[in-house]
Amino acid sequence: MSFQAEKLKARLKTKSVIVGVGNSLKGDDGAGPFFISRMKELAAPYVLIDAGSSPENYSGKIEKEKPGAVMVVDAADFSGKIGDLKVFEIEELQEKGFTTHSMNIRFWMQYIKGLTGADVFLLAFQPKTMGFNEEMNPQVVKSIEEIVKGIAK
Repeated sequence: MSFQAEKLKARLKTKSVIVGVGNSLKGDDGAGPFFISRMKELAAPYVLIDAGSSPENYSGKIEKEKPGAVMVVDAADFSGKIGDLKVFEIEELQEKGFTTHSMNIRFWMQYIKGLTGADVFLLAFQPKTMGFNEEMNPQVVKSIEEIVKGIAK
Protein backbone atom coordinates (compact mmCIF):
# COMPACT_ATOMS: atom_id res chain seq x y z
CA MET A 1 0.00 0.00 0.00
CA SER A 2 1.32 3.44 -0.89
CA PHE A 3 2.25 5.96 1.76
CA GLN A 4 -0.54 8.24 0.53
CA ALA A 5 -3.13 5.43 0.82
CA GLU A 6 -1.93 4.66 4.37
CA LYS A 7 -2.34 8.31 5.36
CA LEU A 8 -5.85 8.42 3.89
CA LYS A 9 -6.88 5.19 5.60
CA ALA A 10 -5.72 6.62 8.91
CA ARG A 11 -7.98 9.66 8.41
CA LEU A 12 -10.89 7.39 7.42
CA LYS A 13 -10.74 5.15 10.54
CA THR A 14 -13.98 6.47 12.03
CA LYS A 15 -17.32 6.25 10.23
CA SER A 16 -16.54 8.00 6.98
CA VAL A 17 -18.38 9.45 4.02
CA ILE A 18 -16.60 9.75 0.67
CA VAL A 19 -18.17 12.22 -1.75
CA GLY A 20 -17.21 12.11 -5.42
CA VAL A 21 -17.69 15.45 -7.13
CA GLY A 22 -17.53 16.09 -10.87
CA ASN A 23 -19.08 15.72 -14.28
CA SER A 24 -18.48 12.35 -15.95
CA LEU A 25 -19.13 13.90 -19.37
CA LYS A 26 -16.16 16.25 -19.04
CA GLY A 27 -13.03 14.10 -19.23
CA ASP A 28 -10.96 14.18 -16.06
CA ASP A 29 -13.65 16.21 -14.27
CA GLY A 30 -15.29 12.80 -13.84
CA ALA A 31 -12.55 11.73 -11.41
CA GLY A 32 -14.83 12.01 -8.35
CA PRO A 33 -17.71 9.92 -9.74
CA PHE A 34 -15.24 7.39 -11.21
CA PHE A 35 -13.54 7.09 -7.80
CA ILE A 36 -16.92 6.34 -6.17
CA SER A 37 -17.84 3.74 -8.81
CA ARG A 38 -14.53 1.90 -8.28
CA MET A 39 -14.97 2.01 -4.49
CA LYS A 40 -18.46 0.49 -4.86
CA GLU A 41 -17.09 -2.30 -7.07
CA LEU A 42 -14.61 -3.18 -4.33
CA ALA A 43 -17.30 -3.02 -1.61
CA ALA A 44 -15.38 -0.38 0.32
CA PRO A 45 -16.47 0.00 3.98
CA TYR A 46 -17.48 3.65 3.67
CA VAL A 47 -20.64 5.59 2.89
CA LEU A 48 -20.16 6.44 -0.79
CA ILE A 49 -21.91 9.33 -2.54
CA ASP A 50 -21.62 10.28 -6.21
CA ALA A 51 -22.66 13.92 -5.91
CA GLY A 52 -22.10 14.88 -9.53
CA SER A 53 -21.62 18.61 -9.91
CA SER A 54 -23.87 19.56 -6.98
CA PRO A 55 -22.50 18.22 -3.69
CA GLU A 56 -24.67 20.68 -1.75
CA ASN A 57 -27.69 18.52 -2.66
CA TYR A 58 -26.27 15.77 -0.41
CA SER A 59 -25.59 17.86 2.70
CA GLY A 60 -28.59 16.46 4.59
CA LYS A 61 -27.66 12.87 3.75
CA ILE A 62 -24.11 13.46 4.97
CA GLU A 63 -25.34 15.07 8.20
CA LYS A 64 -27.66 12.08 8.90
CA GLU A 65 -24.69 9.70 8.67
CA LYS A 66 -22.98 11.47 11.60
CA PRO A 67 -19.51 10.85 10.12
CA GLY A 68 -16.20 11.30 11.83
CA ALA A 69 -14.57 12.06 8.46
CA VAL A 70 -15.74 13.35 5.10
CA MET A 71 -13.38 12.98 2.15
CA VAL A 72 -14.35 14.92 -0.96
CA VAL A 73 -12.83 13.58 -4.20
CA ASP A 74 -12.54 15.88 -7.21
CA ALA A 75 -10.32 16.90 -10.10
CA ALA A 76 -8.49 20.17 -9.45
CA ASP A 77 -5.68 21.99 -11.18
CA PHE A 78 -2.94 22.41 -8.60
CA SER A 79 -0.12 22.56 -11.19
CA GLY A 80 0.95 18.96 -10.60
CA LYS A 81 1.75 16.28 -13.16
CA ILE A 82 -1.24 14.65 -14.85
CA GLY A 83 -2.71 12.08 -12.45
CA ASP A 84 -0.93 13.41 -9.36
CA LEU A 85 -3.02 13.43 -6.23
CA LYS A 86 -2.90 15.83 -3.35
CA VAL A 87 -4.79 16.19 -0.09
CA PHE A 88 -6.05 19.68 0.72
CA GLU A 89 -7.33 20.93 4.03
CA ILE A 90 -10.25 23.36 3.90
CA GLU A 91 -7.98 26.27 4.82
CA GLU A 92 -5.76 25.58 1.80
CA LEU A 93 -8.57 25.99 -0.70
CA GLN A 94 -9.21 29.29 -2.39
CA GLU A 95 -12.31 31.28 -1.54
CA LYS A 96 -13.01 31.73 -5.25
CA GLY A 97 -12.29 29.54 -8.21
CA PHE A 98 -10.82 26.02 -7.90
CA THR A 99 -14.07 24.44 -9.04
CA THR A 100 -16.27 23.87 -12.08
CA HIS A 101 -19.25 23.04 -9.90
CA SER A 102 -22.34 24.94 -8.87
CA MET A 103 -20.99 25.95 -5.44
CA ASN A 104 -17.53 26.89 -4.25
CA ILE A 105 -16.09 23.69 -2.79
CA ARG A 106 -14.38 25.45 0.14
CA PHE A 107 -17.62 27.08 1.23
CA TRP A 108 -19.48 23.77 1.02
CA MET A 109 -16.78 21.85 2.88
CA GLN A 110 -16.82 24.46 5.68
CA TYR A 111 -20.59 24.07 5.85
CA ILE A 112 -20.30 20.26 6.13
CA LYS A 113 -17.67 20.61 8.87
CA GLY A 114 -20.02 22.92 10.78
CA LEU A 115 -22.94 20.49 10.37
CA THR A 116 -21.06 17.36 11.37
CA GLY A 117 -17.92 18.37 13.28
CA ALA A 118 -16.14 15.83 11.05
CA ASP A 119 -12.62 15.90 9.67
CA VAL A 120 -13.41 17.29 6.19
CA PHE A 121 -10.76 17.32 3.47
CA LEU A 122 -10.31 17.16 -0.29
CA LEU A 123 -8.50 14.47 -2.27
CA ALA A 124 -7.72 16.14 -5.59
CA PHE A 125 -6.46 14.58 -8.82
CA GLN A 126 -4.55 16.70 -11.33
CA PRO A 127 -6.52 16.64 -14.58
CA LYS A 128 -5.26 16.90 -18.14
CA THR A 129 -8.51 17.86 -19.80
CA MET A 130 -12.01 18.72 -18.69
CA GLY A 131 -13.72 19.24 -22.06
CA PHE A 132 -17.13 17.86 -22.93
CA ASN A 133 -17.29 14.38 -24.46
CA GLU A 134 -13.64 13.64 -23.72
CA GLU A 135 -12.35 10.45 -22.14
CA MET A 136 -10.55 10.45 -18.80
CA ASN A 137 -6.78 10.55 -19.19
CA PRO A 138 -5.22 7.08 -18.65
CA GLN A 139 -2.81 8.48 -16.04
CA VAL A 140 -5.70 9.92 -14.01
CA VAL A 141 -7.52 6.57 -14.24
CA LYS A 142 -4.36 4.72 -13.13
CA SER A 143 -3.87 7.04 -10.14
CA ILE A 144 -7.47 6.58 -9.06
CA GLU A 145 -7.23 2.80 -9.40
CA GLU A 146 -4.07 2.69 -7.27
CA ILE A 147 -5.42 4.82 -4.42
CA VAL A 148 -8.80 3.05 -4.44
CA LYS A 149 -7.10 -0.34 -4.06
CA GLY A 150 -5.07 1.04 -1.18
CA ILE A 151 -7.97 2.41 0.84
CA ALA A 152 -10.86 0.10 -0.10
CA LYS A 153 -9.57 -2.86 1.92
